[in-house]
Amino acid sequence: MGSSRELWQSDFFGTLNDMPQEPVSAIAQVLEAMNTETAFRQARKALLQKLAFASPKRILEVECGTGIALKDMEGIPPSGTEIVGLDPTRLFIDMAQERAKKKGLVTLNTKWGRKANTI
Repeated sequence: MGSSRELWQSDFFGTLNDMPQEPVSAIAQVLEAMNTETAFRQARKALLQKLAFASPKRILEVECGTGIALKDMEGIPPSGTEIVGLDPTRLFIDMAQERAKKKGLVTLNTKWGRKANTI
């Protein structure tokens, strides 16, 4: 089996699974810090509201990272909508799953690596 870069045919983020845990955790913390920026969150929430979800059964969030958008999605898609998070980095997916669990979101499914092709 090839490296993450070969599997994803991607840029830097597709290679994080091949890196030691420490730098990947540092990158995750940068993503988490972005979620503390008020303007960033307001812009994301405005964009989500403009999408005007009707009655989706499933929402796919590509490059979901650590799941920071989950808080801003609250109340926008109808209750019971499945949210699928897709990201090439295992650590980010683990963090997104933990975030969803703490929020009581049992409908978050996450995929990483080649398994993501099964969506």
